[in-house]
Amino acid sequence: MKKRTVGFGLMVLALFVALSLLSVPGARAAEKSIAVMKFTASAGGGRSYWRSASWDLGTGMAEMMTTALVETGKFKVLERQEIDAVIGEQDFGASGRVDPATAAKIGKILGAQYLVYGTVNEFEYSKSGEKGGVRIGGLRVGAGQARAHIGMDVRIVDAVTGEIPFSTRSTANASRTGFKVGYSGSDFGANLAAFKNTPLGEATRKAIEDAVAKLARDFGGEAAPAPPVSWSGKLFIAEGGTLVIKAGTKDGLKAGDVLTVYRPKTVTAGVEVLTVGEERIGRIRLTSVGESAASAEVLEGTGFKTGDIVKSGGDT
Repeated sequence: MKKRTVGFGLMVLALFVALSLLSVPGARAAEKSIAVMKFTASAGGGRSYWRSASWDLGTGMAEMMTTALVETGKFKVLERQEIDAVIGEQDFGASGRVDPATAAKIGKILGAQYLVYGTVNEFEYSKSGEKGGVRIGGLRVGAGQARAHIGMDVRIVDAVTGEIPFSTRSTANASRTGFKVGYSGSDFGANLAAFKNTPLGEATRKAIEDAVAKLARDFGGEAAPAPPVSWSGKLFIAEGGTLVIKAGTKDGLKAGDVLTVYRPKTVTAGVEVLTVGEERIGRIRLTSVGESAASAEVLEGTGFKTGDIVKSGGDT
């Protein structure tokens, strides 16, 4: 009799758990699996300029998009290495074409429900005021201004039907001016890490983040809002290179929050050192948060130093 009672109880418990899982709204939505394809440039719109880069811009932008999608917490995003391996082995080509047969084949092999395609159709960069500068080796020191502009179309393709359930267009600009040091060998930097610190890289980041915000809102549910701009402080580099900030739960911070890091710009006036602005140098994510202190990991950027400024709420 006891055995029957226990067995019936377990059956009821299992049924209750199953019904509970089914009744959770949006439980399946978070399981959407996405693979980001290599970005391409359309005919015209700066494609010849795009091709002048010494490294693969399309793959680099796909990596930036992948990171931004992961940070939303709304999707299961496949690793870029897996995608590159499949594309190479199956010889799908690098044309960026989207047809039902190709999408279905890629999606089936990768195990992805949706594929993300990005096409850059505006890609512009201009520099002025460099004639007064001094070149030292590969570096130019001088006053000048650089402007960058990018426009891209991003679309989601259903890997089963080949239909496009979501598409958006994003544009962004970035500029830098003033007395600075800039590498004159390439507008794109030598690799993805260097590209992110150029005006073109900054404009690309803005456009991708705009597209991902729309995607998370309209296709993956409302993305979690960034922490409000209510706190700023200094970054400290502890022993072993650990990133530490003197703020915690009492300041409204929590594990997973993404903070932006800035480097103060200074000039010397006599015996005084004056702060004349800030330069964005990267982002960090909080990994462990106490009441009044927190540790973090690097999401973007290099060369962080003790004394760099950290702000919540993203770029300001």
